[in-house]
Amino acid sequence: ASAPAVQDQTPEAPDNGESGGGGGEVPAVRPVLTVSAATDSPPARYEVMGTTMVTLAKFRMSANNFGDLRVTDVRFAVEIENQQVWFSNFQNLRVMEGGTLLGGPASMSMSAVDRGEIQFVFSLPTVVAKNSTRVLSLVGDVASFTAGAVSGAKYRFGIEWARDVTALVVDDNVTAVEVIGAPIWSESVTVYRTKPALTSSALGLTTGRVRTAVDDVANFSMTAHPADQLELQAITLTFSGGAVRNGSPTFTVELIDPATGSPLGFAVTQTAVPGSGDNCSVTFSGINYTISAGTTKSFRVRVDSSNFANSATTREALTVSVNAINDLRWSDGSSQQIPLEPAVVPFTVSQVSYE
Repeated sequence: ASAPAVQDQTPEAPDNGESGGGGGEVPAVRPVLTVSAATDSPPARYEVMGTTMVTLAKFRMSANNFGDLRVTDVRFAVEIENQQVWFSNFQNLRVMEGGTLLGGPASMSMSAVDRGEIQFVFSLPTVVAKNSTRVLSLVGDVASFTAGAVSGAKYRFGIEWARDVTALVVDDNVTAVEVIGAPIWSESVTVYRTKPALTSSALGLTTGRVRTAVDDVANFSMTAHPADQLELQAITLTFSGGAVRNGSPTFTVELIDPATGSPLGFAVTQTAVPGSGDNCSVTFSGINYTISAGTTKSFRVRVDSSNFANSATTREALTVSVNAINDLRWSDGSSQQIPLEPAVVPFTVSQVSYE
């Protein structure tokens, strides 16, 4: 008798509902909608109270090749940090595609001080065509301080579960669609009463500078958002380059108010000690200088460069920078010692070189 046939033991590939191989496109065995974060989703950032039309999250909805799919409703989960009251810092929430309103306006419902959700039933037919993608945005307005917005509260918005998106097959408007890709979350959005904008420029020559005991190397400016004043509390400046090579003499650093010729606020003269990596830093704490809403305050970074490193054959460079978010601290009147936004740093204050 012949030997029995050997059964193929190779495991089958998982069925994800996509098309098969062969000479042409094979229809998917089931409708699938994939949710994912958009490539141009906003980064972690600060938003100021009273700002309108803020994009909180951007997400993609992609249909497989089963057929056209219609999204009927979406639920967003909201995670909240640093908030101890039952209040939503974001109001008038909408789902948009470009300038088209698809869902909302809606309000956030809260199940705890650190947890909320937003439910949208789309007012317009939101069809994701076969083998295509639509990019939708969650947009909202930041509540005002007088309305109860909480300074320092940090929010993240996401599609947490597959069941948070409901979609149907367009052909029969009955067949349910499988949703995959969850959970997806936005980057954090932290709310404050105001925030600073930084600018700077070198003072004097940028190359071939002469070493001197009173050397103003930069004009550093901070602008307070028009919504409210802010208080500059502390700055750490890092100095790097051949002018401060390891083993060079110490040097003094000051922050000078050009309007008075005196130290800015309560900034006290600091001493920098060049070290390994040809860099060093100084911290001015307790500056406590108030910048009025919508105005700019400029101050000078002054160093004693008379003993900077000096080579007969090269020009020694000096870079002044704010390198990390904690290297500049400020207050909005409610929250204290607020760091810079991540996207701001590293911030170059000045780049010069000496003869």
